[in-house]
Amino acid sequence: MATESQINANRENATHSTGPTTPEGKKRSALNAMKFGLTGRTVVLPGEDLELYEKFLQKWLDELKPVGIKETEYVRTIVDCKWRLNRIRSSEDCVYALNQNK
Repeated sequence: MATESQINANRENATHSTGPTTPEGKKRSALNAMKFGLTGRTVVLPGEDLELYEKFLQKWLDELKPVGIKETEYVRTIVDCKWRLNRIRSSEDCVYALNQNK
């Protein structure tokens, strides 16, 4: 069990580190635990081209012409999954290329 002095020290230390406070800091820290970016809410990762993703999405919307919210969400889900699959392929290509150089 913690002593009174440990509890007080913990309370004091807690006031020093309260995490990120700016929107940019919060956005950055939200990605701290990310390893591969294949799951979760973030589809376009830092370093990826958001404009390219939006063009990719628009091509699918133009092609499939969804009607209503449900169909539009289905198309977005397809595009998000396809975007992630493309990332996997790109990552695999990089791994294979690295292994070829060994």
